[in-house]
Amino acid sequence: MATVVELLALADRLMEEGRRDLNQGGRSGAQRFRDGLMIAALANRPLRRRNLSALKIGDSFTVDGDRGRVRFKGSQTKTGQPIEFDYPTYLDGPFAYYLSKARPVLRERAVEPDDEMLWIERGGRAMGERGITHRISALTKRHLGRMISPHLFRDCVATDIAVHDPTHVGITKSVLV
Repeated sequence: MATVVELLALADRLMEEGRRDLNQGGRSGAQRFRDGLMIAALANRPLRRRNLSALKIGDSFTVDGDRGRVRFKGSQTKTGQPIEFDYPTYLDGPFAYYLSKARPVLRERAVEPDDEMLWIERGGRAMGERGITHRISALTKRHLGRMISPHLFRDCVATDIAVHDPTHVGITKSVLV
């Protein structure tokens, strides 16, 4: 387990390192920035990995104004309930940077047409559930000393709510969509 504060600190550090590298012309910063943004997204709204990997630009992930928005129909979720939420406003800038700067670098040398999946690898291929799980687990192991899979983010967020705001523990149901 990890606290949400630890996860967000890691996310911020990776995004800052990635942005710095990209702004200096480095290409590896695109992956680092993407990884940080995935961690920040999970720490704020811990989607199941199937839905996280299925985020598609212009479909299940849209930018309304500056706000990143997620929408899945009930038929696209494990529980059969639709999912709809906006990411917090502080992620507006990072999502805009990812879409305009980091993601295009990841698309360089792509041999396949862009399928508009939000989370992509170098070469433009969708990361998929396994790729996301492997990447997040490896990063948290390396930086936090313990492996936190995307699924475990759900437990981390629920525990943080229970510990820091026990009178509102009922909100976990809406956060753990």
